[in-house]
Amino acid sequence: CRNGTLEEITCTPGPQNEPSDITCDGLDGDCDGEVDEDYVITSTSCGIGECASTGQNICQGGEIVDSCSPGTPQPEICDGLDNNCDGQVDNGIPTNTYYRDVDGDGYGNLADTTQNCSPPSGYVADNTDCDDTEAEIYPGGPPVRVISTASTTYHAGLQAGYNAASDANTDTIQIKAETLTETPDLNRNIDVSIQAGYDCSYSNISGVTTIISDIATYVNGGNKSNSFGAWVFQALCQMVRDRVSLSEGQINRK
Repeated sequence: CRNGTLEEITCTPGPQNEPSDITCDGLDGDCDGEVDEDYVITSTSCGIGECASTGQNICQGGEIVDSCSPGTPQPEICDGLDNNCDGQVDNGIPTNTYYRDVDGDGYGNLADTTQNCSPPSGYVADNTDCDDTEAEIYPGGPPVRVISTASTTYHAGLQAGYNAASDANTDTIQIKAETLTETPDLNRNIDVSIQAGYDCSYSNISGVTTIISDIATYVNGGNKSNSFGAWVFQALCQMVRDRVSLSEGQINRK
C-alpha cells in the first residue's frame, strides 16, 4: 500500500548456492530453512605418546571446531611408553645390560646383549647359558643325556639315562663333570657307550665325573678308551660282563 494505492510486489528468490548445505559457514546454502545441516563431521587426532587422543571436527556457529584435547604429560617411568609425551620412550631412565635367551631356559647368551631399563621379551639378566639353542643345557641343568638315532633326552642321573637308552640302537650316554650319588643297576642286555667328564655344554671333556655309591667311589680318569670290561663297574653296577663299553673319558676305579 503506497499513498493509498495497493501495489503488487513480486518476490524473486535468490540463486541456490549449493546442492546441499555441506559448507560450515553459518548460511543456509541450499535454501531449505536450515543452516549447515549437511556438514560432514570428521575424526581428528592430537598429542603424541601417552598424551595421544582423538576427537572430531564439528560445525558450531559457522565455524569448524576440533574437539580433540591431548592428555597431560606425566613423569617418565620404565614401561616402554612415552609417559612425558616428548616423542621418546623411557628416556632418562637408567639402563642395564640384558642377554638374549633364545631357548627360554632363563639363562642368557653373553655374546647377544641389549641395553634397556627392564628386560625386553626374550632377554634375561643372567649371561651364563652354556648353550642357548637347547633349553635343557644350562648351569645346574640335567647332568646326563642320552643320544640316540631318533632323539636326545636329558636325565637327572646315570640310572635314569640308562633306563631311557634304546634296546634297538647303540645309544650314547654322556655325563657332565659332576658328582652323582647313586648306585646304578646297569643290568639290561643292551649295548651302550658311556662317556664322562663333559663340560656344561656337553661339547668338551674337561673335568672329572665322580659316582659315589654305597659300595665304592669311581671317577673319570681323563683317559679315552674304546672298550672296558664289566670289572670297571663290578662293585658299583652289578652288571654282566661286556654289556657296557666305556669311551671318551672312562669311568674308572679311583
